[in-house]
Amino acid sequence: MSVQKFLQANIWLGFLINMSVKTTTLNLPEYLFAQIADFSAKSSRIIENKIKNPLKGLKLPKFSSANAKYIILGAIALIIIGGAGFYFFKSGASSDSAAQIKTEGGVSAPLNKKLEFNIKSTSGEDTGNKLVVNFNSVERTEKILYKGRPLLPRDGKDFLVINIEIENSTRDRLNVRPADFLRLIDATGRQFAPDIQTDVIKVEPLSIKRTRTVYIVPDGTANIKFLLGEIKGDRETVEVKI
Repeated sequence: MSVQKFLQANIWLGFLINMSVKTTTLNLPEYLFAQIADFSAKSSRIIENKIKNPLKGLKLPKFSSANAKYIILGAIALIIIGGAGFYFFKSGASSDSAAQIKTEGGVSAPLNKKLEFNIKSTSGEDTGNKLVVNFNSVERTEKILYKGRPLLPRDGKDFLVINIEIENSTRDRLNVRPADFLRLIDATGRQFAPDIQTDVIKVEPLSIKRTRTVYIVPDGTANIKFLLGEIKGDRETVEVKI
């Protein structure tokens, strides 16, 4: 064998031995498991850092002290304006029963009854002033809108909507409950308070407040009889055909 061939054979043999050693020393499952464990550990550290420092790396705009002052004042102004608007909207919607109740279709008949009541103080003493309540008309319908929502009575029933005006000639705001001045009388003589809109309303000084209250009656009832006046005072009967 020539020297050249001998050297080539030794080189090839050494290469095979080296490959055999590398192949036998590399444990593929252990290698993959180690890589996975290392990746899991790095991911856990990243997540843990995000939880501990959620704002880390977040860049916020820089404001000067003057700009910050204007921003704070603007935010306060928006909160005040929004709160005031919500309050006036809510209070107006809760007290304006004339706007809360709207009739659709139906028929109407006049009442044209005007009553005066003595205004008393919180202690029950007569103030010498009069509260004027005008029962203007009554409407009969099968459908009304109450707070923007349609209402339908049960089968065989109708709505009776009484239109009322309250006059406050004093310089004080008055809290009035119109439902206390009105009772419906059925065929047997029983008295009924209104079914809808029985809340207290506010009547501003030197003003007239329009309001409405509603009864639900059988649709076969043509002659409607009301008892008007103070609960503990004189009352009179008014009958209307509708």
